[in-house]
Amino acid sequence: MIKTQIWGGSGNNSPEITSRGQLVTGDLEYSEFYLGSAIANNTAVNVVPPKPGKRFVITAIILSGDRSIATTGAVTDVFENTTGPTTATVTKQIIQEEIAKQTRMTATGLNILVSEGAWVNVKADDVIVRCNIAGYYVSA
Repeated sequence: MIKTQIWGGSGNNSPEITSRGQLVTGDLEYSEFYLGSAIANNTAVNVVPPKPGKRFVITAIILSGDRSIATTGAVTDVFENTTGPTTATVTKQIIQEEIAKQTRMTATGLNILVSEGAWVNVKADDVIVRCNIAGYYVSA
């Protein structure tokens, strides 16, 4: 057995080796999906709640449009809000996308760090838009 050590980065950090023998240099956890649906025009719905002392890392966003969306589509916002779980005020925009009737937007391979204490909400100007967000919590 040969013992080695790796250091790097601005903090002279060393990567972690998990109990499963994985050398961690990227994602620290496995993602979980959180679900929400914009079911009333311009009304915010919480998708990912904040946890004390934690920040959420978004690894994927999937938005899908219901058959009830008008032909003009639904302008959909996924955003951070620090006021409350159903507040439509955008504290920090994550993504804005127009979702057409019976279509889907899939964004994977993301690494978006949500502010500590922020709710991740979705709202749309037409309904129904389903929002699926994958990710995990890390220490703040």
